[in-house]
Amino acid sequence: MKSKIAITRIQTLMIAIVIIVAGTIGGYYAWLMTTTEEPSQEEIKIGILSDLTGSWSTVGTSIKDGVMLCFDLQNEHGGVNGIQIKYVVADTKSDIPTAVAEAERLCTVEGVVAITGTMSSSTALAVQEVCENHKVLFWVACGCSSDITGRGYNYTFRVQPRCEDMGLVTLKMAKEIIAPKLGKTFEELKWGICHEDSSYGTSVTGVIKDALEGLGLGGNIVEYIPYDYKTEDLSWMVLRLKAAQPDFIVVGCYTPDAIMFLRQAKELGLEAPAFVSAGGGWNDPAVYEAVGSDLDYLFTTGAPGPKQIKREGYLPEFKPLADEWFTRYEQRYGKLPDAYAALGADAWPLVSHVMPLAMEKYGEVTAETCIKAAEEVDIPIGGTVLTFGVKFSTFEDPCASDLSREFGLNPPLVHDNLRAVLPVTQWFEGQLKIVWPEDFAGAEPVVPLPPESPYAP
Repeated sequence: MKSKIAITRIQTLMIAIVIIVAGTIGGYYAWLMTTTEEPSQEEIKIGILSDLTGSWSTVGTSIKDGVMLCFDLQNEHGGVNGIQIKYVVADTKSDIPTAVAEAERLCTVEGVVAITGTMSSSTALAVQEVCENHKVLFWVACGCSSDITGRGYNYTFRVQPRCEDMGLVTLKMAKEIIAPKLGKTFEELKWGICHEDSSYGTSVTGVIKDALEGLGLGGNIVEYIPYDYKTEDLSWMVLRLKAAQPDFIVVGCYTPDAIMFLRQAKELGLEAPAFVSAGGGWNDPAVYEAVGSDLDYLFTTGAPGPKQIKREGYLPEFKPLADEWFTRYEQRYGKLPDAYAALGADAWPLVSHVMPLAMEKYGEVTAETCIKAAEEVDIPIGGTVLTFGVKFSTFEDPCASDLSREFGLNPPLVHDNLRAVLPVTQWFEGQLKIVWPEDFAGAEPVVPLPPESPYAP
């Protein structure tokens, strides 16, 4: 059931004082200070839906852990204006029908106000239908297909970058890093592109193909190969790429097929001056654990691991909270957070900004008031764990990121985060380091692959 929270005059006055004080000290996290009155509602219930078992369980568990820690920290700091968050965890089992069934249960049996989490874009698209039907807010922490925000659904918001933005960053790096370091122009580069055939892989690499064709460079794509995301053999694809001899190999993949591709590429002697996993895939530490130093000097345009983030880039008022999240994550789980845990932390603005604003301005926390609040939230760059800002496109002004417009692509997207930006990272001796843009770089990009790489020409 959707909960209504009455705000008394005293509460209203105290909220105003909190906001004024927070603004005076330069902070915008007024949610750290709560009212002294007892809230009229006992809890706000949110569903965390992720892949906890099955083929995507490694990353799905990280996402869930990142979300849970944010909610727990929020509760420790007073919850949502004094009301505690109760989260209900559900397992998709890396299976879309199961994800749909669990989303139905969260909406109808558990009565959640919102659902967050998920892993794959295909899962997010299916869960989105359930949330729209039940008028439950769907806060997408992980799921990057443009279709998620391109269908005009009112109850869906996405914080992370689109798959297409990951692909467009790949174009940007090819133009500013790969081509110059190979002594070529961007127009001379030969591309070998392959991707798993779910919505995610198709989106992240398809935009590269579309942009190159729009620039009149479609003939430079010497191979473009989709493959079944459940495949157990990629040797046929590796051999096709090997025969094509591209300058730059782009792979749109998840963790299991990334490992398979890299192992078979080494076995079959696939070589190219540069490789990139567009959107993720081998930014997962589990890939390095599987293939070891073979991964060194390969690029990725997925979300950076938190270790790569320069914390001085955080907003001063957010940095103490981010530091607490990092410290507590390691204490709780016995390891440093990975990129997917940090994507899970994209759920934090929902409870730190959106829900408090919904209660303060509209008098209650429901999916409908959260929609209004989310469209008004404005967090500058550096205000989330992955350094994204948060500002959503709206039905009145549907649009995509600045990067899309740079390459002549600006689809009408609704409730997409215009301040989600991605760096380019590269593996160095088991560590991912940001190599672009220069302002955030912790290392100089290495191109072409050095002789010690098994994939070097």
